[in-house]
Formats: sequence, C-alpha cells, structure tokens
Amino acid sequence: FEDKIYKTIDARYLWNKIISNAYSSAEPGIVFLDRMNETNNLHYCEEIEATNPCSEQPLPPYGLCLLGSFNLPAYLYKRNDGVLLFDFVQYRKDIFDVVEAYDNIFDEAVYAIPEHEIEATTKRRMGLGLTGIANAIELLIGKPSYGNEDFCETLNVIASELTYSAYMASIELAKKRGRFALFDKDKYLESKFIKTLPDDIQESIYAHGIRNSHLISYA
Repeated sequence: FEDKIYKTIDARYLWNKIISNAYSSAEPGIVFLDRMNETNNLHYCEEIEATNPCSEQPLPPYGLCLLGSFNLPAYLYKRNDGVLLFDFVQYRKDIFDVVEAYDNIFDEAVYAIPEHEIEATTKRRMGLGLTGIANAIELLIGKPSYGNEDFCETLNVIASELTYSAYMASIELAKKRGRFALFDKDKYLESKFIKTLPDDIQESIYAHGIRNSHLISYA
C-alpha cells in the first residue's frame, strides 16, 4: 500500500488458497483492476476502481449498473424431425430490440444524485449477458457436458453473436439518436477490446459512431 511492503508471502500458496476457497464456498471473488483498465472501451476518459457487488460490471466512480440477461432455453426449438436447434434469427432480433429498449432507460430514469445522471447519460453503459447457459447447451448437445470442448465451442458461438449483434445494434442507434457524449472516434477504436471485434464492426463504428460505450457484461 502506497509502495510500503507490510508482508511477503508465497504467491502460489495465496493463489491456491483463493481458488480452493472459491470452489468450496464461492468466496472470495477476485478481480484484476489493471486488466480491466487496459481493456476498457473508455480507457481515455475514466478509471475503473471497483465493480458492483456481484462483480458483473466494472465501474468508474458514480457508475451505475444496467444489466440484463437473455434466457437461452427460451431460444430452443424442435425441427420437424425432432432435432433440437437454437433460434439465432429470433435471438438476433431480440438483441437489437433490447439494446434499443435499454437505451431508453437512461433518459427516463430518476437518478439519486446528479453525479449518477451525468455518468449514465454521457456514456450510456449497459451490460447484456446470458442465463440458462448450462441448461440450454446441454440440451442441444444431448448429454451432461458443462465445460467440455463441444460445450465451450457452442457457448462461444452464442456469446459471440450476442457481442457482435449488440454492438451493431448500438451503431444503428447512433445513426438515429446520435453517439454517446464522450465518444472519441480515434481513442475509442484504440481500445484493446474494440480491436477484437470483426473488421466490419470497427469500420462501422469509425463511420457512424456508437450509441453506448459498453454493451456486454457476464456474471
């Protein structure tokens, strides 16, 4: 703390103790604030100092959570031959609708203090995620499979669709409603996370801006 060393311990011992306790009791949680700030879309105008109590959402001072999850089992359907499938068409449509609906909240909300309102309305940060992951994917695969290779590949496809569709939805909103107030095209596109998005999404952000600074958050 403040460059003063109070005690030195074995890092591997500490890490193993954290992991074993988290496995047995779900505590303690651990977050890496340096990594959060390195990959933050708004690296150029804020510093992440903490998360909300459940650690889904890294937040700057006065930051607010606007979280929502898509219930994956609701998108399962049976083809005529009885094969279970995931309805990506409806999923994609719902993502676009939810991004627009959530964006409305910033202007309709009643804020406790002025700092909350300024933080929320200048960045329009939301955190969309998933729920029912194990139920949906194990049904699709047809056996208990949580964490195996097939499971993770399926989850990657579903999660990537959420990310890409949410960012595209926010770009479309920017065309209609304008960019979020603190958007800086060049600095935003330098974000380490934004650079992981497909080239067409990055090009669309460059051309049209984006309505919401952040869009994805997983519990």
